[in-house]
Amino acid sequence: TGKKITINGSDTAGYDKAKVECFNCHKIGHFSRECRVPRNQENRTRNQETTRRILNVEDTSSKVMVAFDGAGFDWSYM
Repeated sequence: TGKKITINGSDTAGYDKAKVECFNCHKIGHFSRECRVPRNQENRTRNQETTRRILNVEDTSSKVMVAFDGAGFDWSYM
C-alpha cells in the first residue's frame, strides 16, 4: 500500500498483494481503492437492502408515568 510500518526499529511489516482480493472486482493483487474497474453499484445496493430492514412492530404494552411526593407512603415493605 506504500505505507511502511517499522517494528523494533528495523523490521518492516506490509501486505503481500499476491494474496489480497479486491472487494470491487474480486481479482487478486490489489485493494478496492486501487481498482481501475468502475465501482460495482449492484453489490452496494444489494448490501444496503439486506442490512436496512424496517420492521413495523405493534407495541401492546401500556406505559404510565406517575409522580408523587412520598408523603403518607409506607416505604418499609420495599
